[in-house]
Amino acid sequence: MSRWPTLPRMCLTCRTALGDAEGCDAGAGHEAVSPADPLGSERLRQVVWGSPAVRRRAVEHARGDSPSEWLASLMVVAAIVLTAATTTFLYAGPLIAGALGVVLVAAVSAGKARRWLRAGAKQRLLQPRGAVDGQAGNDAGVVRVVGEVELRDTRGRTPPFGGADVVAYGLWVYARDELTLSECATVGFDVRTDNGDLLRVAPGRCRIEPVPPIDPDEVGSRVRRHVAARYDREDDAGEFPLIPVDRHAVAAVRPGQRIEVVAAVESRPDATAAPGDYRSAHPSLQVAIGVPVLRLHHSRA
Repeated sequence: MSRWPTLPRMCLTCRTALGDAEGCDAGAGHEAVSPADPLGSERLRQVVWGSPAVRRRAVEHARGDSPSEWLASLMVVAAIVLTAATTTFLYAGPLIAGALGVVLVAAVSAGKARRWLRAGAKQRLLQPRGAVDGQAGNDAGVVRVVGEVELRDTRGRTPPFGGADVVAYGLWVYARDELTLSECATVGFDVRTDNGDLLRVAPGRCRIEPVPPIDPDEVGSRVRRHVAARYDREDDAGEFPLIPVDRHAVAAVRPGQRIEVVAAVESRPDATAAPGDYRSAHPSLQVAIGVPVLRLHHSRA
């Protein structure tokens, strides 16, 4: 039974998931690392969240250790002390009661200000940085084949986001509208063209275009578990995950679907074809090589 290919590396620029020892399609200008490696993990975390010093300051602000937080706390304490002192002079009547009301309002306002400052600091300093630019490949020598997806010696597999079996999937992960992961893979399939020719797409990484709209619903636990299991190390739990996620987009390729494949191709003997007589040419088929681009019209997967 075919399995989804493993994609243990990641491009730091476009956040594309890559195969083992594989470079980004965009070329040497896009650095790739392995999140499973401690050095690669820290390199990715710095790109997403900033240096250790920046992350440390963000934690201090989120915990309320900033000067503005201390000032807000001091205002709350002062309000409480003043309230206690005022209660000892109840004979002053309405004047003291009015002052007490003002102090209580000040105390509540100070508490709200403290929470607002904390939320603002966290929002400003814990903003993840996503992909800088999109992935681009080399289109030299490619052909474009349009046809219908067929299964060959395998069946589809359940994609990481769940649902019916597919032969290829795309998963794009976002955090605060920043793209933090682009993952596309296939278990392999054939494309039957309108004139009966056959194009074979091997298992491995692929690219799916165009990227579909972001799902408006909150990302599900299944996607979160997939991302955490594949890319985050066990000791990476906390406020700075390697792949932060709060929204996602998905795409799927299924048997019977009409798609366009853009790839370099080569002719190879078709070992599955019925043999002819000795005077017949050996049957052959076209095979996509490299990373194929699958173009489809998106619908909700």
